[in-house]
Amino acid sequence: MSSTPPDSRPDAGHDWGAMTPEAFNDWMDAMGFETREEAAAALRLSVESIKHYRSGRRGDGKPVVYPLTLALACTALFHRLPPWTVRR
Repeated sequence: MSSTPPDSRPDAGHDWGAMTPEAFNDWMDAMGFETREEAAAALRLSVESIKHYRSGRRGDGKPVVYPLTLALACTALFHRLPPWTVRR
Protein backbone atom coordinates (compact mmCIF):
# COMPACT_ATOMS: atom_id res chain seq x y z
CA MET A 1 0.00 0.00 0.00
CA SER A 2 1.33 3.42 -0.91
CA SER A 3 2.06 5.91 1.85
CA THR A 4 1.48 8.79 -0.54
CA PRO A 5 -1.94 10.44 -0.13
CA PRO A 6 -4.10 10.95 -3.20
CA ASP A 7 -3.76 14.24 -4.98
CA SER A 8 -6.00 16.65 -3.11
CA ARG A 9 -5.17 19.88 -4.92
CA PRO A 10 -8.32 21.80 -5.90
CA ASP A 11 -7.40 21.39 -9.59
CA ALA A 12 -6.76 17.64 -9.35
CA GLY A 13 -10.05 16.68 -10.99
CA HIS A 14 -12.00 15.95 -7.82
CA ASP A 15 -15.47 17.33 -7.20
CA TRP A 16 -14.86 18.41 -3.59
CA GLY A 17 -17.76 19.95 -1.75
CA ALA A 18 -20.39 18.71 -4.20
CA MET A 19 -22.79 17.47 -1.52
CA THR A 20 -26.39 18.54 -2.02
CA PRO A 21 -29.61 17.90 -0.10
CA GLU A 22 -30.35 15.11 -2.58
CA ALA A 23 -26.94 13.52 -2.04
CA PHE A 24 -27.29 13.75 1.74
CA ASN A 25 -30.76 12.21 1.64
CA ASP A 26 -29.50 9.48 -0.70
CA TRP A 27 -26.71 8.76 1.81
CA MET A 28 -29.25 8.48 4.64
CA ASP A 29 -31.32 6.07 2.54
CA ALA A 30 -28.26 4.01 1.61
CA MET A 31 -27.31 3.78 5.29
CA GLY A 32 -30.81 2.65 6.20
CA PHE A 33 -31.38 5.61 8.53
CA GLU A 34 -35.07 6.30 8.98
CA THR A 35 -34.73 9.22 11.39
CA ARG A 36 -32.65 12.35 11.78
CA GLU A 37 -31.64 11.05 15.21
CA GLU A 38 -29.98 8.00 13.67
CA ALA A 39 -27.96 10.11 11.24
CA ALA A 40 -27.08 12.60 13.98
CA ALA A 41 -25.77 9.81 16.21
CA ALA A 42 -23.69 8.28 13.41
CA LEU A 43 -22.14 11.62 12.41
CA ARG A 44 -21.91 12.97 15.98
CA LEU A 45 -23.92 16.04 14.92
CA SER A 46 -27.03 17.69 16.29
CA VAL A 47 -30.46 16.66 15.05
CA GLU A 48 -30.91 20.30 14.02
CA SER A 49 -27.83 20.09 11.75
CA ILE A 50 -29.21 16.96 10.10
CA LYS A 51 -32.52 18.78 9.53
CA HIS A 52 -30.65 21.58 7.76
CA TYR A 53 -28.54 19.19 5.65
CA ARG A 54 -31.67 17.30 4.60
CA SER A 55 -33.52 20.45 3.53
CA GLY A 56 -30.55 22.41 2.19
CA ARG A 57 -31.62 25.44 4.25
CA ARG A 58 -30.51 26.78 7.61
CA GLY A 59 -32.96 27.95 10.23
CA ASP A 60 -32.70 31.51 8.89
CA GLY A 61 -33.62 30.35 5.38
CA LYS A 62 -30.13 30.75 3.93
CA PRO A 63 -28.60 27.88 1.94
CA VAL A 64 -26.58 25.33 3.88
CA VAL A 65 -22.86 25.10 3.20
CA TYR A 66 -21.90 21.44 3.15
CA PRO A 67 -18.37 21.11 4.55
CA LEU A 68 -15.99 18.69 2.89
CA THR A 69 -15.61 16.99 6.27
CA LEU A 70 -19.30 16.05 6.16
CA ALA A 71 -18.99 14.48 2.71
CA LEU A 72 -15.87 12.60 3.80
CA ALA A 73 -17.52 11.39 7.01
CA CYS A 74 -20.56 10.18 5.06
CA THR A 75 -18.28 8.33 2.66
CA ALA A 76 -16.28 6.76 5.47
CA LEU A 77 -19.42 5.59 7.28
CA PHE A 78 -20.92 4.23 4.06
CA HIS A 79 -17.76 2.18 3.45
CA ARG A 80 -17.61 1.20 7.13
CA LEU A 81 -14.14 2.63 7.55
CA PRO A 82 -12.84 2.82 11.11
CA PRO A 83 -11.51 6.09 12.49
CA TRP A 84 -7.97 6.89 11.37
CA THR A 85 -5.23 5.90 13.80
CA VAL A 86 -1.50 6.38 13.71
CA ARG A 87 0.41 3.20 12.99
CA ARG A 88 3.87 2.86 14.40
